[in-house]
Amino acid sequence: MKIKIRPKQKKKKIAETKVEPQETHEPKTTIFTKIKKIFSKDRLSVVEHKLEQDKKKEELDKKKKEKRQKIKSLRDEKDIRKLVKKEVKQKMTKAQRKKFFEEMIEKAGLDSRLKDIQKIIIQVSVVFVIIETIFLVFNYITHGAAIVKLIMDTFALLTLGIILHYFVFLLLFFIVIDVKIYNRKKSVEEVLPEYLQLVAANIGAGMPIDQSLWLAIRPQFGVLSKEMEVVAKKSLTGTNLNIALKEFADKYDSILLRRTINLIIEGIDAGGPLAKLLDKITVDIIDTKIMKKEMAANVMTYVIFIMFASIGAAPFMFGLANQLIIIVTGLIGSLDLSSMQSSTFSISGDSVRLEDFKIFAMTVLGMTATFSGFITSIIKNGNIRDGLKNIPILIIISFLIYLGSSKLMSVLFSGFF
Repeated sequence: MKIKIRPKQKKKKIAETKVEPQETHEPKTTIFTKIKKIFSKDRLSVVEHKLEQDKKKEELDKKKKEKRQKIKSLRDEKDIRKLVKKEVKQKMTKAQRKKFFEEMIEKAGLDSRLKDIQKIIIQVSVVFVIIETIFLVFNYITHGAAIVKLIMDTFALLTLGIILHYFVFLLLFFIVIDVKIYNRKKSVEEVLPEYLQLVAANIGAGMPIDQSLWLAIRPQFGVLSKEMEVVAKKSLTGTNLNIALKEFADKYDSILLRRTINLIIEGIDAGGPLAKLLDKITVDIIDTKIMKKEMAANVMTYVIFIMFASIGAAPFMFGLANQLIIIVTGLIGSLDLSSMQSSTFSISGDSVRLEDFKIFAMTVLGMTATFSGFITSIIKNGNIRDGLKNIPILIIISFLIYLGSSKLMSVLFSGFF
């Protein structure tokens, strides 16, 4: 068989057709068209600028209105607060004040009522006024004063003196009560960790919380034992234990006591293991006490410096000044200064009296001793009430050092002058 071979066909080249862009016939730009465009752009820009200004004005007006409303609301709130304060002040009637003072007396641990205390204060003030009037009459009779002046002074003393003495003794009574409340709070805080350890041991032994609180009471706990007796009695008689504990915590202005009571109430509500919780609370209380003692020890240098300046150095310097006054008055008295004196300038030995200086020194030393006691108590314990018991001792020590230093200086300088 014959095989025919076909000749290869030549491929036709496809003519590439290039698409040429059509020419756009733009209108010719003249000077007039350019001016029109500029004016149209300016008009658009002016309109846009006006719109932006209007928007900004609206926003500013809104902000001003909001500020005015806020100021009005604040003024209204202030007025409301003022009205509430006035209402609270008006609501504090005599009955509420009486209740407040009776609560203070109860917190101090006193069984007497406010009426009985007021009667005692009135009686004491009357006794003091009578003693003062007797002393005044005796003084006027010895000095031979006028009868009219004596009558006027006795009348003023009997009328105004009783009122002044009453308010002074009432103020002193409430200061004593405040100090007593603070001492009770401090005694409760000192004994609290030991009491909580006993309660935790009772709960760990399987007792319920109310019985463990009752059986953990010991006579050496003092104020805390009495308060916990009241709490246990309330819980056993039917009142809720949480409410009784809350009332006990609200009696004393103690942050530590309130926190511990709140933790105990939360543990009772949650139903968790109270024994572990009480153990942790006792550890935390002991740690805080140790930290406070360390802080007081770090600040002891400042306390020593203040005490040395107020009790040691100040009385010694006043004693030296006392002896210098004696020496100067003696020297001036021995000199003949008649030729040196004139109508405008004169020197005399009686310009500073020794008795007046002694009164001045005693008052200044008493004030420095009291303020140094306050400052040292604030530095050590963070409270003025802890330093009240030390103030009489500091005053006595400063007076003794002053008298001893003045006597010593008189002995030392007696041989020289």
